[in-house]
Amino acid sequence: YQIASIIDHAKSHALTNHQQVNVTFTHNTISYQATQKSMQYILPEGCYFSHLKKVYFNKNGNINQANHIFVHLKNKSLKLVFHLGNGDYYFES
Repeated sequence: YQIASIIDHAKSHALTNHQQVNVTFTHNTISYQATQKSMQYILPEGCYFSHLKKVYFNKNGNINQANHIFVHLKNKSLKLVFHLGNGDYYFES
């Protein structure tokens, strides 16, 4: 939920303010920072991201490239899949 919330806020900010918004993934954090707004979530201990890619929403809320990032949780791993263009994403088991 926390991961999806940050992605949704970043997309909404890009659309509302007509500006590019970068979503930054590190080994254990996801964040975005835009003019006068930022959010960050640190994964719980033992959880991490892999297959990191640069992700951003352009001023129209579209995603920069089709790609995926793995989210490794304590009990399972999920694939976070981004669709090129429309800014949609989903989690896959």
